[in-house]
Amino acid sequence: MPMPRPNRWEDTMAGPNKKLVAAVEAYFVDLQRVRASGGATGERSYYPPLESLLHAVGATLKPKVFCVLDLADQGAGHPDFALYSARQVQKGRPRPGQVPERGVVEVKGVGNDAWLTAGSDQVSRY
Repeated sequence: MPMPRPNRWEDTMAGPNKKLVAAVEAYFVDLQRVRASGGATGERSYYPPLESLLHAVGATLKPKVFCVLDLADQGAGHPDFALYSARQVQKGRPRPGQVPERGVVEVKGVGNDAWLTAGSDQVSRY
């Protein structure tokens, strides 16, 4: 006997990950709090909320992904965040000399053109 088909698309999807939803909500609350302070810079003041969000998302991935803010220059410059897989991290820190296996993140202010940033010499070095 064939299985009945679901009536709605929502019936075919797993429910939302409550931890991720909470992390995204906290991210937007933190962004608003930073902006409302009146003392924020266009970019760096927003790093801590983004770091928290990246950690929360990375914890749900397989393998888990660990985020490092303000990566040391390893010859290509200083990306804002580095994303390491769990096997690259030992005792809560990336092993020395590890290249971030899951990539890097370059953050710019809202007024910057993302396409220009992505095509820049700075990003191509990463």
